[in-house]
Amino acid sequence: MATDSITSRPGERLGARERLILITLCGATFMTGLDYSIITVALPEIGRDLDFATTGGLQWVATACLLPTAALMPLFARASDLVGRRRLFVLGVAGFTACSLLAGLAVSPAMLIAARAGQGVAAAAIGPTALALMTTAFEEGPKRTKAMGVNGALLSLGFVVGTIGGGLITSGMDWRATMLLLFGIGALIIVGALTVLPDPAPSTAARLDVPGAVLASTGLFALVYGITTGGETGWSAPPALVSLTGAAALLAAFLAVESRHANPLVPPRLLRRGTVKWGMAVGLITFGMCGGATLLLSVHMQDVLGFTALQTGLAFLGEGAAALAAGSIASRLIGS
Repeated sequence: MATDSITSRPGERLGARERLILITLCGATFMTGLDYSIITVALPEIGRDLDFATTGGLQWVATACLLPTAALMPLFARASDLVGRRRLFVLGVAGFTACSLLAGLAVSPAMLIAARAGQGVAAAAIGPTALALMTTAFEEGPKRTKAMGVNGALLSLGFVVGTIGGGLITSGMDWRATMLLLFGIGALIIVGALTVLPDPAPSTAARLDVPGAVLASTGLFALVYGITTGGETGWSAPPALVSLTGAAALLAAFLAVESRHANPLVPPRLLRRGTVKWGMAVGLITFGMCGGATLLLSVHMQDVLGFTALQTGLAFLGEGAAALAAGSIASRLIGS
């Protein structure tokens, strides 16, 4: 028993190239996790610097990135089989890096929100391709389990580092430096992707469900816009009613398209499974609650309570520690 345990350890150790692959892929995951929290702490200063008219308009700095990420991730997961996982990963990181630079140089709210939307589209390409490349690079067993555990932990760590780092950078320098930091991280990941990542051949895949992706994206956009507008102008105001009605119609059309498409983004039979259905519902509620609370608390602590950006970042330490602990427990439960 002892001999078996000792002889099994070398097979679990990562080689030098495998470590570089893991650093590259997990670095991309860390970067996308870092992005949300680092910009959230800087929101009040962004609003003052770029003269955002309302808090509702300011929240689009965060939302413009999150919406395309959520809506387009299934499409890019399918597209990676057509164009190649490594190629799409490199394109995603390159796009994210370029949009980070554009966001750091933004001179108007529209320019910043457009750059953030670009970051969201790029993040949607990075997420599924990073996981797919990880399963290709690490054989099933202890190495893959270790790689997946590190990947999940770094996604949570990105939130913690982002809140503190965002506070430090914004207080000591300028909010633009937060985006330039992401630009620097992205540039390093591109170098790693081009030098160490495996390049599996694209597989033959069915045609992409572009209509489903378009309907999901526009439906989610209309829903968030309607909720934001309703909170500012009243739920009976025409802009809110039109937007929410349009969102319901678009999302209903999305479900109809998915039920008829030969290769839907989200197979309806999958959504009928209890574990998937309730898991998605809990995840949506949890993410919406935590993400929304983080954004609102950041603005409230700085604009109402008079906290500095650094104090705000430190105030989120408890939330970040809980996220780290939950990520660690979840990875162990999944691996057991």
